[in-house]
Amino acid sequence: MFGYVNANRKGLSKQGQGDLQQYYCGLSRQLKLEGGLTGQMVLNWDMTILATFLTGLYGLEDEKVESLTCQNHPFRKCISNSNAAIQYAAKMSILLSYFDFPNSWAECRTGFSKKTYAKKMLKRHKQIEEEYPRQALAIKKYLMKLSVAERGNEKNLDVVAGLTGELMGEIYTWKEDKWKDELHTFGFYLGKYMYIMKVYDQLEKDKNQHLYNPLLCEHYIRSNRDFHTFVKLQLATITDECCRSFERLSFLKNREIIENILYSGVKEKYQDMVQKKEKKMVER
Repeated sequence: MFGYVNANRKGLSKQGQGDLQQYYCGLSRQLKLEGGLTGQMVLNWDMTILATFLTGLYGLEDEKVESLTCQNHPFRKCISNSNAAIQYAAKMSILLSYFDFPNSWAECRTGFSKKTYAKKMLKRHKQIEEEYPRQALAIKKYLMKLSVAERGNEKNLDVVAGLTGELMGEIYTWKEDKWKDELHTFGFYLGKYMYIMKVYDQLEKDKNQHLYNPLLCEHYIRSNRDFHTFVKLQLATITDECCRSFERLSFLKNREIIENILYSGVKEKYQDMVQKKEKKMVER
C-alpha cells in the first residue's frame, strides 16, 4: 500500500525541495541506526512524509547532521535532519515492515525471505513493540482483519479500505495530546486513499492472477457505467476529507511541503493513474 503519497517536486520551492530531501536522508540515517543496512532498506517516502508532517505540527527543531551514506547518494555525504519525529517514523517503518513483511515493499527491497528478515530484526522489533504497544497492536489487528476479509472475499470497498485507514490513524496519532483525534482522522483518510490506490493500481494484475481485489466485485464493475470515473470520485472525496482535516491542524513549520503533497502530489497521482487506465481501456 506504500508508494502512493509523495510531493510534486516541480511545485515546491528550492527550499521546500531541500527540506524534504533532508527529511528523507534523515529517515535513511535513522533507519540505519535502528537496524543497520537491513533497517535502511525499508526506507520509503510515505514514512518520510509522516516525519515531515509531525515535525511541522509540533514545531520540532531540526538538528542538521552529516550523513555518512544515503540511498540516493551512496558515494557522497549529505546533510540530513534529525529529531524525535524522524526517530518515531523510523520505528514505525520497522514495525510495519516486520509485521507486514510478506505483503509489503520490504520483501522486494531487501531481497530477504520472511524468515531471514524476521531473524535480523527480531530484537529491535521487540524493543519498539514494547515502546509503542498501541501502534504494534493496531498493526496486528489490521493484518488479522484484512486476512479475514480477503478469505471471506469481502465485497465492500469501504470496509477493507477502512482497515488501512484505522491502521494509519493509529500511526499518525503519535502522542496522547490535544491533536490525537484530528491526527487519527487525518491518518484514517490518508490510509483509505493508500488502500484504494493500491487495489486500483493492481486491478489488472489481480484479475489475471485471480487474486483478491474488492474492485473486481461485480457491484463495482457493472453498477458503475463509468468505472474509472467512479474510482476517481471515491479518491477525490477521500482526499478532500484528508485536506479538511489538515486545515483544522495548526502547523508551526513545513506547511508548504504538506500543502504541496496533499493539494498537488496526491491529487496528481490518482488523476494520472485514472487517465492512464482510461486510455489503456480505449486502446484495447
